[in-house]
Amino acid sequence: MTAVPKTAPTTLTEQAPAKLNLFLGVTPQVEGGKHQLVTVFTTINLADRLTFAFKASPTSGGARPRGAAAPGFAHDEALAAKAGAVTIETRFALGVEAFELPLEHNIIYKTVRAFEQETGKTLEGGLHITLDKRIPAQGGLGGGSSDSAATIRALARYWGIDPTCPPCLKVARQMGSDVLFFLYGGCALMGGSGDVLLRQLPQPALDIVLVKPTVGVSTVEAYREFDANPQPLPAVEPLVAALEKAAEKGQAAIAPEPLTPPPANADRAASGSSLPASLAPALANNLYPAARALLPELEQLLSALQRQAGIARALLTGSGSTVFALCADAATAQAAQAALVQQGYWAQTCTTLSHAGSSSLNSTQLV
Repeated sequence: MTAVPKTAPTTLTEQAPAKLNLFLGVTPQVEGGKHQLVTVFTTINLADRLTFAFKASPTSGGARPRGAAAPGFAHDEALAAKAGAVTIETRFALGVEAFELPLEHNIIYKTVRAFEQETGKTLEGGLHITLDKRIPAQGGLGGGSSDSAATIRALARYWGIDPTCPPCLKVARQMGSDVLFFLYGGCALMGGSGDVLLRQLPQPALDIVLVKPTVGVSTVEAYREFDANPQPLPAVEPLVAALEKAAEKGQAAIAPEPLTPPPANADRAASGSSLPASLAPALANNLYPAARALLPELEQLLSALQRQAGIARALLTGSGSTVFALCADAATAQAAQAALVQQGYWAQTCTTLSHAGSSSLNSTQLV
């Protein structure tokens, strides 16, 4: 086994922010079982939190007792999983539907084992991971992928290696197409199956409301529906140009610090609703018709959001089922959220983040 660095911490915390697809253009071309596409990802301040507790010796047998729930988390939704030296406990935020997976199917567990395999850095003792889950599943928000990237970052910090070194990037690609993006975060133009970083983009400073129907959309089923009824590939260049123009006007943050909020509220107020309005025509998702065929409710939801005052554009993120709306300001987002919650939806206000991957983000900046 590889010796643990003398300075290795015993506990690490990583934030795992969600993402939105400001643009998604899927092609009929399939390579290695994955559709080729072009997408613009952006991180937002809705985030899971992962705490990694490294132990000096392997954990003993027996179930781990459940502790008190963290603030904002339901005590009766604490789930624990164990296999060998790695245990995972998931605590679901109130309003986020709980789910349980066999440990060997948990992407966090698979990431730990793949990291050991690819880097040769093997845990000598036990590792207990606590996941505070705020990102709903089957929402197109990339929660599982972001958790995987957070795990890569944590293990890289523990061993004192670069999380973007070739072995870590190989792990990211093994775990999922958008895991690599989450290692970098911010706003980026991605190609391939979503795993090729084409270029970093200026991060727009946006106030957003998210809403997710009770029913999710299966990514596999969405792509199957797309194959049955392929859609034209939209042009990404208008969005790239709009983001660059926004940066020139001071309406975007170009990753000043890891996982910090975008420009101050004064900057948001100065831009007013001009930024959402300038980006709105360039947003696109040609996977939406496939998702709508599987979940017709999406059409009514998008239409209702689009009619609300102060909302520049509403769009499906990824394969869904989460819909996001660009709002003129935080007050508009909050009003929309309140109305949606009254209708029984999971809804959340959020803002964009300039960069992902730091454990130093103050918890008050997360939602």
